[in-house]
Amino acid sequence: MSRGLGDVYKRQDTPFANEIYFALSRAYARRGNDEDLEEALKMINECLKDKELEEELDYLICKCDILISLEKFDEASQEIDHLVSSFGHSGVVYYLKARLAMKKYYKTNHIALVDEAIYNAEICLQYEEHDYSVKTLLIEGYTIKKDYTKALEIIDTMKTEDNEEDMIMEKVKVYDDAKEYQKALDLIIPYLHNHQSWKLKYMEGALLLDMDSNKIEMTCLLYTSPSPRDTR
Repeated sequence: MSRGLGDVYKRQDTPFANEIYFALSRAYARRGNDEDLEEALKMINECLKDKELEEELDYLICKCDILISLEKFDEASQEIDHLVSSFGHSGVVYYLKARLAMKKYYKTNHIALVDEAIYNAEICLQYEEHDYSVKTLLIEGYTIKKDYTKALEIIDTMKTEDNEEDMIMEKVKVYDDAKEYQKALDLIIPYLHNHQSWKLKYMEGALLLDMDSNKIEMTCLLYTSPSPRDTR
């Protein structure tokens, strides 16, 4: 997608103009860098120029999410308030509040913001019991708070037959933060014996270095030697 593609759709009377702007906004937002996020914001603002929208809720949610990513915290907070006054509270509102608080924490290092994020995410789960993004945010929050037992309990509620590697990675991150390196390795090593995973192999090396800085040579060998599965 080239820069300025949205200019083709500048006229609001273009058929499906809002749908096109919305699709472009989401596409730009997925790229994640500030320049594309600003472009995404322009697109979603074009959608919101239409005052009689059945889709206004979706557009406002998208705008809040973009503003949080851009760290425009005051504007994001105002839009969330607008969302509540127009449509009432919902699971997604509490998720946006949680995400905003967590993003502000990383900017300010105020631990009270983590408590705020956890509070809103827990309420969100009452609406969206199985929401992966909300649970991931909670794991992040409880890990920051050093409540490792709670973080691990949440990970256990997320397990499926198809996400074993992802859940091991989540647990490894918690154990790493807790400096429980051997527990992390005890998860990784059996998995790597039967599966290929460059991510877990990288994490294994990092853990070995965390355990003992003298194991640099062992780590180098780990990265250059084939896994058991590779030699079959």
